[in-house]
Amino acid sequence: MRPSLSVILPCHRREALLAECLAALARQTLPADEYEVIVVDDGSPVPLAEGLPDFPGMNLRFARQSQSGPAKARNTGAALAKGSVLAFIDSDCQAEPAWLEHMSRAFRQSPSTTCLAGKTVNALTDNLCSEASQALIDYLFQVFDSDEDGPGFVTSGNMACEAGAFHELGGFSEAFPLAAGEDRYFGFQWTARIGQIRFVPDAVVRHHHALTLPGFFRQHLNYGKGARTCHRLMRDHGQAPPAPQPFRFYRDLLRHPFQLPDRTRFTRLRLSLLMGGSQIANALGFLLGS
Repeated sequence: MRPSLSVILPCHRREALLAECLAALARQTLPADEYEVIVVDDGSPVPLAEGLPDFPGMNLRFARQSQSGPAKARNTGAALAKGSVLAFIDSDCQAEPAWLEHMSRAFRQSPSTTCLAGKTVNALTDNLCSEASQALIDYLFQVFDSDEDGPGFVTSGNMACEAGAFHELGGFSEAFPLAAGEDRYFGFQWTARIGQIRFVPDAVVRHHHALTLPGFFRQHLNYGKGARTCHRLMRDHGQAPPAPQPFRFYRDLLRHPFQLPDRTRFTRLRLSLLMGGSQIANALGFLLGS
């Protein structure tokens, strides 16, 4: 039986996290013959397929490319996919058991021109930098989901779209060599050329991305560089880059952690400071980008 849904999973190194990600995909409530999983090894020193455990019953395939970044890896997987729907997840994420079932149901209720954005939850609640990174993503969904046409925002670690529309768009731009901005640019292009983005809060993945303080700021520095690339590509294609956010965007961003439940006031303050610092790093990355 031809699978109706193909899961694309780019990975470089991260063997242990990949094994946990695949284990979670093997536990999906969607029948096993309705989906396949394609792991794209992005130039890992030791081929990822060699050291992984078996996952009996799961339709699992591997592809390998020279290290070129996650954008190209996703495109490589999409070119090999047999499903009519493409779902994307990252190797440091673990899908809840009903993830694919919720994505599949949402597609049956949506036009084929809809891109689905699932909900990502930070699994490392004792890592303040990981918490701040997730709080920022949650804030962006909160802001952009206020648009009646949909959020216009999607993260590549938890999304799905119709395969034909993905290829019509040209997939992820390979002008982004890092995991920084390629999904934001994808979202801009999808809403400009294909259709709308729909948030599916029941399609949950848990993110296991451990961040140190230097790693947190390096991440957001790279996001700024990715934003610069995004603006350049949009200008090159005759599109107007997104306008700067108004003052209230940054004011509410700093206030956002104080709305989070089950945190002490001191923790909320530290999260607010980290989120503010992320914007400084983002701005610096934008200035340094090309």
